[in-house]
Amino acid sequence: MTTVSILHLSDIHFKVKGKEDQPTFCQEIRSKILKAIREHLNHHEEPEYIAITGDIAWDGKDYSEAKIFLKELKSLFSKEPVFLIVPGNHDTNRDKVDKFSSL
Repeated sequence: MTTVSILHLSDIHFKVKGKEDQPTFCQEIRSKILKAIREHLNHHEEPEYIAITGDIAWDGKDYSEAKIFLKELKSLFSKEPVFLIVPGNHDTNRDKVDKFSSL
């Protein structure tokens, strides 16, 4: 039987309402996620796929923390896995949504 391994991350929300201006909050989240993945990789094979589903950002405007995270995440693997990214409702820039481009 063929097996497929997937690392699935969801609803990361690098920024949270009320803590938008606290870069240490974002760094702490990023650090904890990467540490957990590193520990997992110490005991298991690398995944073939990384699925990131929904809500990477808080408001669909600022992906600076996500960009740093994805770069650091990629660096954990010896082979480059296939990334599957599905945006969530918080990844929508509400300033760009109108009655003609609804969710």
